[in-house]
Amino acid sequence: MLSRFSPIGLLSFASKGDLLNTQLKRKIVFALSMGIVTTGIVSFVLIVLNLGFSDRFVLVWLRSWGVSYAIAIPAILVIGPRLQAKIDRLIP
Repeated sequence: MLSRFSPIGLLSFASKGDLLNTQLKRKIVFALSMGIVTTGIVSFVLIVLNLGFSDRFVLVWLRSWGVSYAIAIPAILVIGPRLQAKIDRLIP
């Protein structure tokens, strides 16, 4: 018999709701993390290409990064699941 204190034993006591809740949290944290990375890289490159490294670079970049993050995260969280469902239907 598995001990309820072993990692395998803990899995046997986890409810389906707990597992789904954990998966949802992971997806949200992943979306937030990817949003930080991708918007940071894209905004950095575009500011460098359009303005170069000027005296205002850091302030312009951080402002652009914040705006792009504020736009990207809701889009990822709203559009992402719908797009994932369509892809899941296309590629079973």
